[in-house]
Amino acid sequence: MQSKVHSFQVPDGICREHSREQRACHIDVCGMNDVCRVPFVVHAILRFVGGDSNQWNMISNDVLGRGLATLAARDPDGTMFEEGDVKVIMTSDWFDSDEKEIAIEGLSENRVLGIKVVVEISVFNAQARFPVEETNVDTETQGAQNVNQARENVNTQQGQGLASCTRADLFPLAQKATNIRDSFESPGYMVQVLEEMQKI
Repeated sequence: MQSKVHSFQVPDGICREHSREQRACHIDVCGMNDVCRVPFVVHAILRFVGGDSNQWNMISNDVLGRGLATLAARDPDGTMFEEGDVKVIMTSDWFDSDEKEIAIEGLSENRVLGIKVVVEISVFNAQARFPVEETNVDTETQGAQNVNQARENVNTQQGQGLASCTRADLFPLAQKATNIRDSFESPGYMVQVLEEMQKI
């Protein structure tokens, strides 16, 4: 399970939990080896002019994830991804030497232009069917055939169950991953991301 905890700070300076949201886990180990649970992952490099990588922190990660998810929720075909699907892989200084045009012309002065943020967005398969644990199968009522079908859903190599899916599940998710990638390249997209981050 993946949890999101909402908290608030009380006068004594201690943070108290207000509420908690839970959902099936979509990122990291949950989807790393399960192509039916998370069949596609979109990587993007975001550049913020004037940003300082030394001031980027966990709160910045949350604000960026929320801003990206807010824009994704406006997609006419439905929400492309949620805040919890966004993971910041790394942040670093963005140098002018990173720009090919500047490097080719020999104009690089190794100046810091801003901050570079690498993000990973998991495309979750909501139609994935999760395995039935052998301990939950009643052999007396379901019979040997059903038991064998349940066992086929267990990943014996990793010692844990993997989800199952069909090709029909994956095609629309492939299109969704393409749409996510294309959105990052659309004109004005980063401006909208910054506007949403500033509202948070």
